[in-house]
Amino acid sequence: MHCIENYNIIGKKVIKWCVHKFGKGKPLKLILSNDKRCKRKFGQYSCGEINIFLVNVVSIDLLIQTIIHEYIHHLQFPTLKGMTLYYKILEETGYEHHPMEEEANYLAKIYWEECKHDLGI
Repeated sequence: MHCIENYNIIGKKVIKWCVHKFGKGKPLKLILSNDKRCKRKFGQYSCGEINIFLVNVVSIDLLIQTIIHEYIHHLQFPTLKGMTLYYKILEETGYEHHPMEEEANYLAKIYWEECKHDLGI
């Protein structure tokens, strides 16, 4: 089992790494949730908050990947209008083929090891 304090410290470092790597968006809050109702999600971005669902994020590697993924969403839709566009495309394409999800998945996949290495984790 993971330690929430450790995940919080690492999570904040990953966000700082993302700011340096991808650019800065609006202020961002990291929330670590023990909500057991979210059985399929690792994380979620909404309105300046990245929520990490600890019941599913069972490793540091997955934590890093999830934060990078959600940080990309933070940059993709900095305004409520961007969120509206996200949901419109979601209706048309579904989650698996959503271009914003594909981009976030791709960037998380190619950069998580670099982030881990850069942070000395």
